[in-house]
Amino acid sequence: MQNKFFNRKVGKKPISGGKAIYMVILLLLLAACASTAVVSWLSSSSNTPGTDQSNMESKIPPIETLGPDENDLKESSNTLLKNQEEDNKNPEKKANQAPTTKPNEKTVSTEPKKLEKTIYPVFQCPVVGTVLEAFSMDKPVFSKTLQEWRTHSGIDISAEIGTAVSAAAAGEVEYVKNDPRYGVTVIVDHGNNVKTVYANLASELSVVEKQKVKAGDSIGSVGDTAAFESAEDPHLHFEVLANNIPVDPSQRVSFQD
Repeated sequence: MQNKFFNRKVGKKPISGGKAIYMVILLLLLAACASTAVVSWLSSSSNTPGTDQSNMESKIPPIETLGPDENDLKESSNTLLKNQEEDNKNPEKKANQAPTTKPNEKTVSTEPKKLEKTIYPVFQCPVVGTVLEAFSMDKPVFSKTLQEWRTHSGIDISAEIGTAVSAAAAGEVEYVKNDPRYGVTVIVDHGNNVKTVYANLASELSVVEKQKVKAGDSIGSVGDTAAFESAEDPHLHFEVLANNIPVDPSQRVSFQD
C-alpha cells in the first residue's frame, strides 16, 4: 500500500506536456536573468575610474615623426656655425682635412685657364713700304671708305699696285679666297697657333691652299680688291693672328718709316 502511494507521489507518473512547456519557459527566464546580470556587471566594470576611453587614449604613446624636431634643427644649426667659426680661426686645419669628393667624381675648376705663351717665328717684312694705317683694336679709327669710325685689325703697308708680296715666315697656305670686305686674301699657318693674313692682293696669285712656303716665297702682288679700303692709297693689308686673335704686327715686324 505504501509503495503504491510513494510511486504515485514521487514521479513514477509521467510528466504531462503542459508542465514540460512551463519548465522550459522557466529555464529560459532564468538564463535571461543570468545574462542581464552579467551584462550589468561588465558595464559597471568599464565605468570604473581610470578605465574610460579618454584615459585609455592618453596612455597610448605618440607616434614618432621621421623628420627632426625644432630643437634638433636649432642644435644642428648651432653646430654648423661653431664648426665654421673654428675653420675661420684655424685655416690650416681646414686645409689638411680630407677632400669631400669621391675619387671618381669630376670637379669643375672655377679658376681661369692660363693661356700658353705664344711662340712667334722670326718675321720679315712681306712688302717694301711704309705704314699707311696702323693697328688699332683698342680704339676706333676713321675709315675714309666707309665714312665711319672702326677698329683696324692689321696694318696697311703703302705699296704700288703690282708690287711683289712674299711670305713673312715659313708655313703652309691655309686659306685662299676673295673676301667681300678685304678682297683677294691669303692666310699662311706658321704653327703654334700663329698665322699671317695678306689681303687686298691682285687676282693673280702664286700659291694655292695646302702649299708649303718658306720665308720670302712669293704669294702674289699688291692689288686694289678690298671694298672696305677702296678709298685708301694702294697698299697691302697685313695681319698677325695668335690663337685667331689679331695682334699688332708692328711688334713683330720692322717696317720702313
